[in-house]
Amino acid sequence: MDLTDLFCSEEIAQVCVECNDHIDYNLEVASLTDANLLQDGRVVKNMLREERLISKIDYCSNLQTEIKPHMRKIVVDWMLEVCEDQQCQPQVYHLAVNYLDRCLSRTNIPKQCFQSVAAGCLFLSSKFSEVRPLSSEVLSLYTDHSVSVLELREWELKILNILEWELSNVTVQSFLQHFSSNLDSKVGRHAEILSAAATTEYKYLLLRPSLVAAASLSAVCRAASLNYNIPTALLKDEEQIRFIEDHLLSLFLTLSNLGSNPILAQPSSQKLAGSKPREGTLTPTDCHQVSAIVGA
Repeated sequence: MDLTDLFCSEEIAQVCVECNDHIDYNLEVASLTDANLLQDGRVVKNMLREERLISKIDYCSNLQTEIKPHMRKIVVDWMLEVCEDQQCQPQVYHLAVNYLDRCLSRTNIPKQCFQSVAAGCLFLSSKFSEVRPLSSEVLSLYTDHSVSVLELREWELKILNILEWELSNVTVQSFLQHFSSNLDSKVGRHAEILSAAATTEYKYLLLRPSLVAAASLSAVCRAASLNYNIPTALLKDEEQIRFIEDHLLSLFLTLSNLGSNPILAQPSSQKLAGSKPREGTLTPTDCHQVSAIVGA
């Protein structure tokens, strides 16, 4: 037997002989959410335990010498725009911000490297969560080539070392999946939009993801005059959740009054004029949809 016989040589794209049409086979299939896991309270307890292990500090005040809160806002908004334009899974954005904040909580980053780190975090999170991850070439284009492909790959390894290769972390999106499993899909969708917008704000940095997720759902339900019961596992934090909810509700109403995506409303120099978004919009940035539920 020839060694080449052991290689897979099947053709994914085939030609239909009879109709002479080209047929493309898309093998990129995202995994489905396990409903049993969403209903199992033990999973939430483990997630609550894990989120307390995430090391984040007020790094702009205690560690970073050049990076300021408004700079983080600009960079995280850019990350959200990239994820929306490339139609990534919501978890890609939240994980990328998680990686970014943890890096900034552990090491001092020069401001000229800030976007490089952010791009590296997006690169890693898309590899971790997406069936088809973002390519280094595409991410370099989104930076107007201010971050080269080689530099991006170098930062990928640096970030991995800073994070000690701990890439599996719970995020706001992780908790939203569990907390909204019994709610209307529209409520969950609007909570995703709200939590994504809140994640761009530095003032929410030190809040536990579970509290932001619960407060986002509660704020959306309150705006729509719907009942929402705080998860049993978070009842001891109800007062704090209600406080966060009040702040998120004002943000939610602001988004609904804008009538369009505030992040994408103005042209961006990083936006790719010729980029091809992927099928199936998933990233929670469709803020124009918010007004529908407020008026429900």
